[in-house]
Amino acid sequence: MVEPVSGERVDSEDPLVPARGAEIGLRTVALPGLQSTVALWYLTFDSEREPDG
Repeated sequence: MVEPVSGERVDSEDPLVPARGAEIGLRTVALPGLQSTVALWYLTFDSEREPDG
């Protein structure tokens, strides 16, 4: 890869980083005519990429 401003060669990097997550939910129709849903989730990344420049 070439850096567009200076024209120098740069090493390429994988843009994807490892991530972990989970989700749990509950759906009920306990009351006639009312359907309720609750969900909890989280997602974490091992790093956060920011472009240089």
